Amino acid sequence: MAHDGSHHGSGGHVLADPRTLAQLEVAISQHLASTWQCTSMVDLAHLASHPSAVLVGRVEPSGARVRVFAKHSCAIEAAEQFRTEVLGLRVLHDRGGIRTPAPVGDGVVEVPGGAVLLLDAVDAVARGEEQWRDIGRTLARLHSVRGTAYGFDADGWFGPLPLDNRPLPGASWTEFYVERRVRPRLAEATAAGHLRADVARRVERLLDDLPASVVLPDESPALLHGDAQQNNFISSAAGAVAIDPAVQFGHPELDLAMVDYFAPVPHALFAGYRELRPIDGGFEARREIWRLHVHLAVIAVAGPEYVPRLVATLDSITR
Repeated sequence: MAHDGSHHGSGGHVLADPRTLAQLEVAISQHLASTWQCTSMVDLAHLASHPSAVLVGRVEPSGARVRVFAKHSCAIEAAEQFRTEVLGLRVLHDRGGIRTPAPVGDGVVEVPGGAVLLLDAVDAVARGEEQWRDIGRTLARLHSVRGTAYGFDADGWFGPLPLDNRPLPGASWTEFYVERRVRPRLAEATAAGHLRADVARRVERLLDDLPASVVLPDESPALLHGDAQQNNFISSAAGAVAIDPAVQFGHPELDLAMVDYFAPVPHALFAGYRELRPIDGGFEARREIWRLHVHLAVIAVAGPEYVPRLVATLDSITR
């Protein structure tokens, strides 16, 4: 998404490929019902896991300046993943009542060698205490929307990994979490050859015990962002804007455990959440449980150097 940054020459950026850029200009022009031509690009390589940029252009004949966020993927399932992302953003906005960037056109342009996601660019502001509180309030509003079952009516993606959203009739949240979230990630981390057999066995033993040992005060399925780490929220002048969701119905503690997964967040985020919804006193003791699937996903994608953090989590849960 768009953040303040310096304009860079297009250079060898994949989005500056002439054929790709021509297709994007056509799609953006159709969306605006006027001719739009890219004049410069802000590379967001330092902020995104995919090649991303803000495309800056002018509308003819008015000369109006229009900025569009673009994200490229060369994955085989790139178009499907981006369409799922657009669907998730719509669900968060329409059903969750929170801010999300609007798609440009239908949001997805298939290009040679992959696909590009096009969204309205969002101008970021610096984060102070109020911005952190607003992220907390945004999550609380989202979690106030309730469903009838864990999962979702369409499968999704957690980063590049498939997300099985099929409901498990009669299952508790912990049972759903174990079967639909952690076991698939464990299988992927093991198949990638990144997880030692002894660690995998420890995870298996823990998963066998969790459903009987974790008691939650509220089992009502809540609408979740699903990948609510802090970088998946942009602080704008209008308030927090959610991006990159893995939408599902689940337990709110899953999102709360994610917000500081990659880096600490100020207490203000949780204070903002508590303005609208309580956080159960047992959450701190359960936080690492709801991070197991993330540890395994990172190991599956990024490699065995992340195994020590998983082992530390297993030690923490055991204690």
